[in-house]
Amino acid sequence: MGSTQVRLLAMLPSMILSSVLVFTCAIGSDAAANEPGHMADSVPNSSSVPGWNFILSGPNAPGKLAEAVVNVLESLRANVMRGSLDDVEARIPAYDRREDFGGWIVADSSVSCLDTRGTVLVNSADPSTKITYRDSSKCSVTKGLWHDPYSGDDFKLATTMQIDHVVPLKHAYLTGAHKWSPQRRCYYANFLNNSFHLLAVNGHENMSKGDNAPNEYLPPDESYQCQYVANWMKVKAIWKLASTADEISAVEDVIREHHCADSKFQMTDSQITRERKAITDTVPARCRDFGSEDFVGSSLQL
Repeated sequence: MGSTQVRLLAMLPSMILSSVLVFTCAIGSDAAANEPGHMADSVPNSSSVPGWNFILSGPNAPGKLAEAVVNVLESLRANVMRGSLDDVEARIPAYDRREDFGGWIVADSSVSCLDTRGTVLVNSADPSTKITYRDSSKCSVTKGLWHDPYSGDDFKLATTMQIDHVVPLKHAYLTGAHKWSPQRRCYYANFLNNSFHLLAVNGHENMSKGDNAPNEYLPPDESYQCQYVANWMKVKAIWKLASTADEISAVEDVIREHHCADSKFQMTDSQITRERKAITDTVPARCRDFGSEDFVGSSLQL
C-alpha cells in the first residue's frame, strides 16, 4: 500500500464524522421547522433581513456546533398581535404611568444612594469628563458630558437629559405589560441589567418620541437607527412583548435601507435566558414593595 493511500485511510474517520455532523445539523433544523407549534424564530429566513443561524465554535473548529444564535426580529414576527394598539387600549384597564409602573427607585441603598435615573446618567457619561453632584452625598447628578445617541449632540447639564425607556412604558403596557404583576412592571421601569433597556438622551428627543414605536418615531441621527431598532427588538424579545404589523414593517424598512449588520440583531440562547432569569430572580426590594404603602419612588418623567 502506497504512502498516499495510508494518509487517506488515516483521514477517513474525521471525514466521516464531519459529514455526519453537517448532515445531522441540516436534518435537525428542517425537522424542527416542521414540528407542530414550532416558533417561527427557529426557521431559516431567506429574506433580505437577518435570519436564524447556527455557528461554529471557535475560529478553527469545523464540525463543532456552538449554541444557537437567535434573530430577535424573528422573535417579534412570531408574536404579532391582532388588531391595533387602539383596540387593545379600549378593552384593558386604563393606563396610568405612576400607578402602573411606579417611579425611579434606589435599588440598593447600601451600595449607592443614586436612583435609577442617576445610575444611568453616571453609567453613560463620558468617562474622560468629571461628573459633579448637587452635594457631597453624591445622590443627585448635576453635570458631566453625555452624547445623545438620538440626535448625535453632546450635553453637559444633567437637567437637559432624560432617561428613555427604549420600549416606552405605555407601549409596553399595551403590548403585554398590562398582564404583569405591579412588581414586574416596577422592575421593567427600573431595569439596569443591560445597557440597552434605559438610555440617557436629550429631553427634547425623548419628548418627541413619547410612547411611539419605530413606525412613528426614529432617531433623527440616521447612523444610529440600526442600533435603535436592534435595541427595541432585544427588549421586546427578552420581555416577551407583542408587536404590531406596522411596527415590524418599519423595523424591516430600517434594516433594508441602512444595510444593518446581521450581528446587531442576534442574541445567543444563553443571553436571552440570563436576561429573563434576572427579571424573576433579582427584583429589587423597592419593586417588591410596589403596590404597598411602603413603596418609595421618585418621578419617572426625568
